[in-house]
Amino acid sequence: MKTKLRSLIILLALLAGAHQASAQGSAFTYQGRLISGGSPASGTYDLTFTLFGTNSGGAPATGPAAVNNVVITNGLFTVQVDFGPGVFAGTNNWLEIGVATNGAGSFSTLAPRQELTPTPYAIYAEAVNASGISGTYANPVTFNNGADMFDGTFYGEFLGGNFIGGIFSGQFLGDAS
Repeated sequence: MKTKLRSLIILLALLAGAHQASAQGSAFTYQGRLISGGSPASGTYDLTFTLFGTNSGGAPATGPAAVNNVVITNGLFTVQVDFGPGVFAGTNNWLEIGVATNGAGSFSTLAPRQELTPTPYAIYAEAVNASGISGTYANPVTFNNGADMFDGTFYGEFLGGNFIGGIFSGQFLGDAS
């Protein structure tokens, strides 16, 4: 009975981790203002977004990503842009936007390109160390890299068959095999 319960707990932990892993997508929100003929644009437009590693010239890093049927009111619009996973790897990026009247097919490239900058918490995440992520965790935490370290007091049940790699120091309180 104890083995079945332990297997069920492991299965639930794996399923919870799989769900959480897919929760964060690669799309981001872009808000803009479109001026046409000196006045704020209004109507439905098609937009393309292309990512470059420089503010002018150069080859596209990725894209274009098309967002069609965008309703623009008084020049203002908000869209979701998605270049897919693995695009933002810490390099500088500029966004080039193309615009066409809905269904026209011929896009005009807007200038200048818009630099994409991180939010303050994204900057913090890049340099965070272990003391910046300490706390209590309600869901399973996995240490699966030989460079992983845990220092402190562990309360809970060790569900692994063995401890491979990494460094564990501190107290272990619970049902450990």
